[in-house]
Amino acid sequence: MTVKVPDGAKLDIASYTVISGSGSLTVYLPDQGDYTASLDADPGSVTVILPASLEARVTIDNDLGKVDVENGQLKPVGDQVWETSGFSSASDRADMTIKAGSGSVTVQ
Repeated sequence: MTVKVPDGAKLDIASYTVISGSGSLTVYLPDQGDYTASLDADPGSVTVILPASLEARVTIDNDLGKVDVENGQLKPVGDQVWETSGFSSASDRADMTIKAGSGSVTVQ
């Protein structure tokens, strides 16, 4: 399953949840908005594409699968938590939780 909000679209909701179960889930986050996202693909795999202009905090709940944070803007700030440097003061930001239990998680 692929979820994509068109570039330049402002997400005018406070939060959203995507549940996909087994299989793969790819989510392209919008580059504007201040929102919370919850992605659940247990036991599947999750790939999240962060736009360069979006500040983000990513928390990953993954017991057995591989975690690969490839986005160079995200830095570890805690156990299974990554954050961009401008997250706390940004007007356009995503606070995301990813659950993939035994599946893999990739953040680009």
